[in-house]
Amino acid sequence: MSFGNRKKKGKIGPHELREAELMLAGKKEVAYFSFDYPQEHFQTMKKCLEDGVFQSIKFGAEENENLLKLPPAVKNRILSLLGDGPYENIVVYVPGAKDKALRLVELMQPPWSRGYSEAVEREIGEILGYSEDDINFYIEQHKRA
Repeated sequence: MSFGNRKKKGKIGPHELREAELMLAGKKEVAYFSFDYPQEHFQTMKKCLEDGVFQSIKFGAEENENLLKLPPAVKNRILSLLGDGPYENIVVYVPGAKDKALRLVELMQPPWSRGYSEAVEREIGEILGYSEDDINFYIEQHKRA
């Protein structure tokens, strides 16, 4: 979920670049990183994973690698953004939140096959620790798009 530069309405607000900080502070149990998440912003989370503070589930590599089967111009653009991979999505979770993490993986696989579902988007937002106000804002933005 991304909310741009709007003011915080909920208890946490946008999480981009703050996931590890929020998880270490006990304000967030589960974080999702898509395969194209910039590695330079993942360093704190990576260290927490290496140190065993958090655990992770990786998924989606096969679907994401299909992007590389697109026409050469598109493929080259993707590679310029992503480098050499890996192309998997990652769900990171604190100890005790594995069931929530597994549920998130289930909800995220693959989103285009089920179409848009407000109930699913709401559940994803709840698992990721967003406030009801932020989830409602996200859903309203999606409806306008």
